[in-house]
Amino acid sequence: MKHYYQLKVGLNDLYPNIWRQIIVPASISLDRLSDVIQIVIGWENIASHYWATASGEFFAEYIPPRKNTGVSLENQMPLFDILNKKGQEMEYMCVIESDDLSRSDRWRHIILLEDDHYKLSLYEKEDDRLPFVRCVAGFGKCPPENVGGIGGFYAYRQIMTERKQPQFGNMFREHGGINCPNCHIYDPNYFDIDTVNRELKKYCRWSRNRHYLWLEEEDLDSSW
Repeated sequence: MKHYYQLKVGLNDLYPNIWRQIIVPASISLDRLSDVIQIVIGWENIASHYWATASGEFFAEYIPPRKNTGVSLENQMPLFDILNKKGQEMEYMCVIESDDLSRSDRWRHIILLEDDHYKLSLYEKEDDRLPFVRCVAGFGKCPPENVGGIGGFYAYRQIMTERKQPQFGNMFREHGGINCPNCHIYDPNYFDIDTVNRELKKYCRWSRNRHYLWLEEEDLDSSW
């Protein structure tokens, strides 16, 4: 029997919070969990990112070319080695630098372990060939990644919601435009869980072999 976690991923610095509730294998590695978070929140995966634990550990996509940075590779760390008790948290930070490096947008996610022994229901069937990953709840529309951080997002949300402001046309073209047919109907509370789960299913099917296979904890020396 596989071991699953129920996590709540939240952009807790925003009000109201944008959040997702997801089910993942406890053995998922941090690089894979990053991919899942990018999908469920709605990011475009253009930001760099790192993880910070309550004990002061840091994990990233790569280790900076300096000694003694205290940063470890995320693809070698399974989630259950960091979060293993209900109520534990860690941070997932996405950072987007401007072209001239004069500004960086930071999006802090809090990862909360809500259930450390999640049991799949009769409707949540396992597939021996694929890991079970599912979004079960959520709230709020994902901000545009390059909107200017939290302050920029609040301004964007107000302009897009009210529509009558003179900046609406520029906002519409820059963050959606003709590639987003429904952008002119902006609902900050909108979340399409069905689309998210379809994308998760495709991700699990087509990206299994990027670093490690999804393995059971008893089969792991380091991570999946």
